[in-house]
Order: sequence, then structure tokens, then C-alpha cells
Amino acid sequence: MPYVKSGLLTDDILWRYWMLSGLVSQWPQNLIEEVKDELFVIAKQMDVYEETDLKSLEILLRIGVKNWIDVNSIILAKEDIIGNKLSNFTMKKI
Repeated sequence: MPYVKSGLLTDDILWRYWMLSGLVSQWPQNLIEEVKDELFVIAKQMDVYEETDLKSLEILLRIGVKNWIDVNSIILAKEDIIGNKLSNFTMKKI
């Protein structure tokens, strides 16, 4: 399990995506419980390319590891980040 945990937190987003989609999402709840801290770390990050943050939230919600209030606060924080970045654009920049 240590290799999986370190692999989930790698900077290689494609590898992380493969691990989430092809491996962790297929596991039973008891195994997912062992990597829930890593999934929560991924969920808090912003991944606009492979959306590993959203995949980790999906896995956590599916097995009921995190309650809706925790997930909702992460999603609202992401919405604020995106809104702030978009507000920096002007018609001149577009």
C-alpha cells in the first residue's frame, strides 16, 4: 500500500489519473479507506487537465468516506479560485 499512496501523490498527473480511474475506483471500500487521506489531498488540489481532483471526490462520495458538507466546502473553494482567476481577464486580454 505505501507504493500506491506515494503514487497517488505524485506530480505526474497522468499516472495519478490512471491510478484513480483504473485502480482505486475499482477497489472495495475497505481498501479505499486506506488511501482516503491521499484522496482528500488530491481533492483539495486544482487539476484542470485530467480532473483527478474531481475523480477523487467521486470515489470518496461513492463509498461514503466523506460527507456532503466536506465535499461541498471543497467544491465551493474551487469555485472561488476559478472565479478569482476569471475576474482577472478584461476585454483587452481576451
